[in-house]
Amino acid sequence: MMKKLFWLCTFAITIIACNTADDITLEAGESFTNTNTKVFSIDTMTVEFSSFKFDSIPFPIGDRLLLGSYSDPVFGKTYSSSYLEFTPETYDVDDEGVFDSIVLVMGYDNYFYNDTLTQMTYNVHEVTERIKPKNNEDYFYNTSTLNYDDTTIFGSHTFTPKPMSSDSIRITLDATFGQELFSEIQDGNITDINLFRDFFNGITIQPVFNDDGSILGFSSDSDNTYVRLYYSVPEDVSNDVQSIDLILNTTDTPETYFNHIESDKTGTNFENFEDEEETYLSNTTENHFYMQGGIGIGNTIRIPHMKSLFELGDSGTVLNAYLKVYVNQENYSDNRNLSDSLSVYIINRHQELSQHLYDYAGEEVNALLTSKTEFSETYYTINIVTFADNILASTIDDDLSLCLLPIDYETCVDRAIFNDSDTNEFNAELVITYALYNDE
Repeated sequence: MMKKLFWLCTFAITIIACNTADDITLEAGESFTNTNTKVFSIDTMTVEFSSFKFDSIPFPIGDRLLLGSYSDPVFGKTYSSSYLEFTPETYDVDDEGVFDSIVLVMGYDNYFYNDTLTQMTYNVHEVTERIKPKNNEDYFYNTSTLNYDDTTIFGSHTFTPKPMSSDSIRITLDATFGQELFSEIQDGNITDINLFRDFFNGITIQPVFNDDGSILGFSSDSDNTYVRLYYSVPEDVSNDVQSIDLILNTTDTPETYFNHIESDKTGTNFENFEDEEETYLSNTTENHFYMQGGIGIGNTIRIPHMKSLFELGDSGTVLNAYLKVYVNQENYSDNRNLSDSLSVYIINRHQELSQHLYDYAGEEVNALLTSKTEFSETYYTINIVTFADNILASTIDDDLSLCLLPIDYETCVDRAIFNDSDTNEFNAELVITYALYNDE
């Protein structure tokens, strides 16, 4: 994987010294009575921004299926396919039943990214090995893949997406396979999951790689996504078509379905992102730092000199600490929209996610989007006061950073391009309000 370093930004500092409590405006709600209290408003603290690529991202069980392909002028080609094991809800079929057809149904879950006006084609193939994680691991990853029969198309469907509808897509599957499966169940040769797995491993859905359309989300819930085998019973006076459903198992561990998400970064700033522990400062990537879910483009926001606040005096406290990060105006659109909020993680020097950033109420801190169209300003604001306190309280050099990611970064391909502090306009800003107590 590759990482591109992002740049080191320096802010302009303002120091406000107050001799009386009446001169101090305190957003933190504290009341100072010590006339020697001083408040410093600091906006010159150095901040380093960088980008990198995670080696892999674990696929969370019970989450969405992600399918499609699109090209991005900044992030290159992004492609997602799915591998699915289905299991029958029942192994009972009327002895007089006659097979009719077999269909894969997938219900939208309202997620989409990029242009949904372009037609997409999904091809279904039979997986030729058991769908389970390699090497006895507990998870599949975005990089996981399995062998499948790419010479035979099990089913195919070309359609125009309608991701915000309550509709679904239906892909007619191979009738010969459907007849064989029906007969095996009807004859009592398949009576449990193990016998079913001996007969059939599962399917993979492979969108056409060269399609430049959208990435779509589909529900993994058994009410919305399933394989339905239709049959009829000739002697049934009602003449109703009956069916057997094969559903995804969304509860067992390890899971038996996953998304494989890949990208072609040729010619992009990410072309050399290979080693997770290698970061690229923003001054090497056009004064931008980046984020992309699914693929695993992450970022680090590092404040290397936070402890320099102690040079003002030891008996101080951080009242407020806000980071404002502007989004590059030229690289998002209605098709590649911005999330209202982003997750904020603490990340270590090896680019490993430690935990969410939490506030003092125990709630997760999110980066919140503000868009001021009249001023052409779009930015995320992050309250990092607990992070600042954590660094100041640490007695060791933890070398911790912050990382911005989409809320569901494992199962989305949302991306963003952020300005560092050294662009021509709309620079990132860090403002720290620090109170210093002097008892002398």
